[in-house]
Order: sequence, then C-alpha cells, then structure tokens
Amino acid sequence: MDETGVRALLAHVASDGRPPHVDIAAARDLGRRRLRWRRAGLSAAPLALSAAVVLVLTGTIPFSLAVRPGRPSGTGQKETAYVVLAGPPATVVPISLSDRHVGQPIVIGGTAIPIVLTPDGRTAYIGTTVGYTSRAMVVPVSLATGTHGTPITPGGDSDAMAITPNGKTLFVGGAGNTVVPISTATGAQGAPIKVAGVPRAIAITPDGLTAYVLSGGPQHVHSAAGPVTLQTGPGTVTPITIATDSPGQPIRVGDNPVSIRIAPDGKTAYVVNTGSATVTPITTATNTPEQPIKFNSQGELLDAAVTPDSKTLYVINAGTVVPVATATESPGKPIFIGNRGGGGWAIGIAVAPDGKTVYVTAVDPNRVVPIATATDKPGRPIRVSGGTGIQQIAVASVPAPEVPSMSQQTPPQPTSSPQPPARIQKLFDCRSHRMARPAPGYPRSQLRAALRRCAALGSFRAAARRSARGNHGG
Repeated sequence: MDETGVRALLAHVASDGRPPHVDIAAARDLGRRRLRWRRAGLSAAPLALSAAVVLVLTGTIPFSLAVRPGRPSGTGQKETAYVVLAGPPATVVPISLSDRHVGQPIVIGGTAIPIVLTPDGRTAYIGTTVGYTSRAMVVPVSLATGTHGTPITPGGDSDAMAITPNGKTLFVGGAGNTVVPISTATGAQGAPIKVAGVPRAIAITPDGLTAYVLSGGPQHVHSAAGPVTLQTGPGTVTPITIATDSPGQPIRVGDNPVSIRIAPDGKTAYVVNTGSATVTPITTATNTPEQPIKFNSQGELLDAAVTPDSKTLYVINAGTVVPVATATESPGKPIFIGNRGGGGWAIGIAVAPDGKTVYVTAVDPNRVVPIATATDKPGRPIRVSGGTGIQQIAVASVPAPEVPSMSQQTPPQPTSSPQPPARIQKLFDCRSHRMARPAPGYPRSQLRAALRRCAALGSFRAAARRSARGNHGG
C-alpha cells in the first residue's frame, strides 16, 4: 500500500468516529523488521506511514469501553388483580394495582364465580356455567393475550377449584361427591376422587402434599328461572393425599361452610361457616378442628384471606372485613367498606403477595376496596365496569419487563452518518507513547489530526527502535 492509500485508510478510521485499536506486539515486530531492513540497506522512508497502520485493524474496530455491571432496572414485580364479574356474560377484568388502571374486560361467557391463577400468574382458570344447566366448564385463559384455551368439563356444577403450587395439577369439583384432578399441561382428567359431600371449595397446602375439600355448604341448584341456593347443615372437610389421590377421614366443621383458606406457613386451614357465623381452624399436622372463632352476626360470613406471614386472617362479614390475630384467634375491630347508606356488601377477598394490602370486592356499585394491613384502614375504591355481579378476586405478581444492564446491551451500530463518540476511553498518544484519556466529547477532527501526526512525525519509528533494541540488546 502506497502513502496515498495509507492516508486514505487513516482518514476513513478517523471519520468513523471510533477509537483505534493499538497492537503493541505488532509495533515491536515492525521494529525488528525495520532493523533487518536497515542492515540490508533498505530505505526506511516508507516506514513512518507503515508503522502508523499498526493503529488500525481492517474492518470493524471494537470498543474497549469497560462498564461496571449494574443492577438491571427491571427486577421489580408487577402486581395485577383479576376480578370476576358473574354476568351473563361472565367477564374477567384486569386491574393494574400500581396505577389503579382498569383494563379491558376479558369475555368468558355464561355465568361465573370462581377464579384461580397459576403460580406464575400467566394463566387463569375460571369456572363458568352456560345456560343454567347442570353442566359446568372450566375455561383456561392466557392473561397476557386474553385468549381462551380448550374448555374443561369435569361433569359437575361446582364452584370448587384449586391449583397445586407447582402449577401442574388443577383440582375441580366433579359430578356428585367427587373431585377431579386435571393436568394443566394437557387438560387430561384423572380418575374422580370420592369425598364426603358436594365440593364447595378446595385449598392446597403450600408444600403441595394435601388438598382439603370443603363440602356441605350452600348448594347451588340451577333451573330455567335462574340459580337457587339451598341451605344445608354442618359441613365437612376431606383431606386428599395428592401423591396417591387418596381421600382421608372427613373433618367436621360448622354450619353451611362456604370457604376454606390455608395459612402460607401450612400449619392451619381456616373454614368460614356462614350458617354458624364462625371460622373453624384446622391443624393440618393432625387434621384436628380447633375451637371455632365466633363473630357477632349470622349468615353474613362469606370468605377469608391470610397474610403471607400467617399472622392475620381477614374475614368478610357483610359490609365489613374483620382482622383476626391468628396467634390469639380473637377478632379485631371491623373495617367498614360498605356504602354509608347501607348495602354494598363485600364478596371476595385477596391479599397482595407482599402482604401490604388486602383487596376486597364489593357490590352496589361494583368496586375493589384496598385495605392497608399496617393500619387496617380502607383506601379509595377502584370502580369496576364491564359487566355485572362482581365476584371473586385474585392477585398475581409477575416480574416486570427487564431492561438489560449496560454490560448486557448490544453496542449501537454505526449509521450511514456516524457521529463522534461521546467519550473515547483509551487513545494511543503517538508523541508520548502513553495511553491517554481525552475529555468527554473528544473532537473527531483532533483524532484525525493525531493520526496524521503519528504518520508524519514517524513517532512509531522511535517506538519500534526502542522495542527492537530491547529485544536484540542493541
């Protein structure tokens, strides 16, 4: 390559706006070759420009920018509540809890009450009945897209559903006094499991070993005129060993049970008995019912939820939510969430995964009321539209969209009109033979001038001469 070609190459590198890559080993090798050329009587005139070529690599010139790996900015969690509106048609309404934004309803069809979420918060299973028939369906819904999966027909008219902690099996009330295990991966149904009565609710221990099936509560009978609720007597809870699908001895609880919840520590199951206005604690280690927790009304207890630390049980009682300290099992002061003029009963309840907020669904009008667990004070309600008859609520916490850290991001590719870099971390100073750090916004014109000086002054000849003397002792 002649002098004109070398200068053109240097000008191209300078205009590209990227720092040169310095190859010290190549410079030393050039010094040794120059020594041999001098001994052979060759001219050293072109060596200045030839040495300058060591500065560049043909093609892409990589950055040597060292960025300290930082914490990715997307490591937080995004909490979303999913509220069932019974219909018809039944809908599921997503609510972003961070900004209280009510999203577009997901239409399910028919009438619906129960909802359960997979542990990863990506799929919901909604129990729905079409046309007031005795045949119910469970509809899987992708919460990211709102699309329906293939409906599952377990054969019964039941509101009972629960999913195992590993997300692999869904337990649903089946025909008669049975519960049906269903594979969430394939939708295949297992053999029905016999229990003590018509399933009303199901809860599964956090270790995934035991399912507790509540029976004997209010029985929903459907007719052409609509659903009718028949009151029954004392209820039972049937424990099922999940590994073998084997039912155990039924546990006697209060009158007309409607809900069962298990504390996150797995030690206690709580059964809400609307007929006797009590909550029955069950010690899961022995499946023994303890002394019922009594409330001051009858026929108005509907549901309950336990905080993640298992220290507080929140029980719906008509238009109030009653906190119960699980250590003493004594009800606290009721939290009023109903309308000031009366009515506005609470229906469903769920606790946020971080335990800081309890979310309660209430009617007249349809709304979600947040309650701060630190103070037990209700916040401003979130109005819910898009359907009728608000029912259960479930809260999912999924990872927020991740933004890669600087060390993970792909370096930007040059455009048709490259701009000079904001900072050149390392630049070889041909005069002092040192690595220098120019100030931010190092001008492209100065970079071009520096490269020209290296070529014109032949500073690399001196560098090569020093390297050659060091290697050859001369």
